[in-house]
Amino acid sequence: MELQYADDNTLVAHSEADLQSILNAFARAYRLLRPDLNIKKTQILHQPAPDKPSQAPTICVDNNILENVDHFADLGNLLSTRAVIDAKIHHRIGCASGVFARLRKRVFEDWDIQTKTKLLVYQAVVLPSLLYGAESWTTYSRHMNALEQYHQRCLRKIPRMSWEDRHTNVSVLEEANIPSITTTITRHQL
Repeated sequence: MELQYADDNTLVAHSEADLQSILNAFARAYRLLRPDLNIKKTQILHQPAPDKPSQAPTICVDNNILENVDHFADLGNLLSTRAVIDAKIHHRIGCASGVFARLRKRVFEDWDIQTKTKLLVYQAVVLPSLLYGAESWTTYSRHMNALEQYHQRCLRKIPRMSWEDRHTNVSVLEEANIPSITTTITRHQL
């Protein structure tokens, strides 16, 4: 299988032999079209079955052995050899934190902007950064808890709630009129 986006390509195969065959055909097609296949940027990510130990494949293009990596970013997603999304969840939280931080002074801490407007900005900009690709995630409770904790922190910062106010998570969601992360991800997946 081949996934293309602009000048990036992702090749997927079920065996080392299949990947070598697909990559040979891909390199041959590149040579016919005259662009250079960048060997330095071409990497192999091997995701073995969880119950079967496996050695990383040795794949060559034009007598160059390609680098095997443990993880890499692909179109905003972080892929890893373990085929779990822990790193992806932390990456998405980091991306959303960066977006929130860039908007903090101009939007979220501006006294002239109504809380309702701040929440709309949060839903339009921060949540999509947090949940990018969530429709394909297989999540466990630890993932949902980490995402929900971040979501709650943001929803408490926007109206400047103090921990001393002792608002429950449910009351924070109701006051903001925003669903929980679990509900949002479930909707995306449906």
